[in-house]
Amino acid sequence: HLFTIGNDGNIFVASYEDMEWVGPSNLPGGGVDISCTSSSKNEVTAVACNSEMAAVFDDTMNIVGTLSLKDFGECTACAVSPDGTKVAFGFPVHGGAGKLYVGKIADGEIKLDKTGHDCLSEPTSMAFSATGHAIAVGELNGETARFDIAKNEFVRGGGRQNFRVESVCFSPSGKNIIAGSVDGSIAMYTEGSRGKKTVAHAHPGGCKGVVFASDQSLISCGSDNSMKTWAIPGIEVSANAAAAAAAA
Repeated sequence: HLFTIGNDGNIFVASYEDMEWVGPSNLPGGGVDISCTSSSKNEVTAVACNSEMAAVFDDTMNIVGTLSLKDFGECTACAVSPDGTKVAFGFPVHGGAGKLYVGKIADGEIKLDKTGHDCLSEPTSMAFSATGHAIAVGELNGETARFDIAKNEFVRGGGRQNFRVESVCFSPSGKNIIAGSVDGSIAMYTEGSRGKKTVAHAHPGGCKGVVFASDQSLISCGSDNSMKTWAIPGIEVSANAAAAAAAA
């Protein structure tokens, strides 16, 4: 399924089969971010947040649980694991830094570990790996980091993009993290490597979203009103995408 949330908190859902949007459901108080699980058959289908609260949605997109976030700050990003059992929220901290809070979901109830984890700046985008063992965190300063849940710590060192990270995702294998930035660049960070591969001008005006179609194929979209397919690991536009762009 595809999910979208607006500033008014209205949530619409569409299936890949018919692409007919259903809704709206609503998150009271407006919408900041939404994250969905891998299957509507899970007990939890999606988690959405605004600056003050988070909500858990079931497969009918009804709210089955909420959590006040006021004690943590103003939430800027959220993510739920593919199986719907883990959740994460990001918050800015006075002085320019940020915090990541990780928790669990059981019977629709969110239980956050109140021990936050320091980010270098405000978290702006987050995503779980396919196994739910790690979280990719994109930040306001262009940094992208991997949070290892088992070790309860960040793994950094891959470098950063020049500006705010708008979207992050893991490859299906979990070895690569892709980050799209407001400066239009796309960067790939590989586990165990301290470097990164970058496409400087993937989307003029900003890269708004990234998602893996497979370990060898990435799809991105941007403020240039285009979608592009990229071949991994070379990060080159695939032949099919190039032909489609030329035809358009």
